[in-house]
Amino acid sequence: MASRSLAELAGKAVPGEQEMTMEKLRRYAPPIALASADPTDGAADGLGGMSEYYPALVEHVRREYVEEGSFEDDGLRYLIYRRRDRPATGTYGDAGWPCMR
Repeated sequence: MASRSLAELAGKAVPGEQEMTMEKLRRYAPPIALASADPTDGAADGLGGMSEYYPALVEHVRREYVEEGSFEDDGLRYLIYRRRDRPATGTYGDAGWPCMR
């Protein structure tokens, strides 16, 4: 896992964690974000399960990122998001990883 990465687990919220995470997102603005897609949460983007515990984080991802692709690992599906202000010059592989300069 790359440094400056974020890992949030629904149901594991700790007081103040969302605020610290939002500060990291504002400071580093990672060009790519990954989210596990939960097909049972009812949200098309798979982020609905996190909304209860991290509403500001979910809103930020929905506002600042666009879904570019997905992949599966050990039976779980993951979504690949790219920052809206970082245009992709192309994609890589079947998963649709965004390529950027």
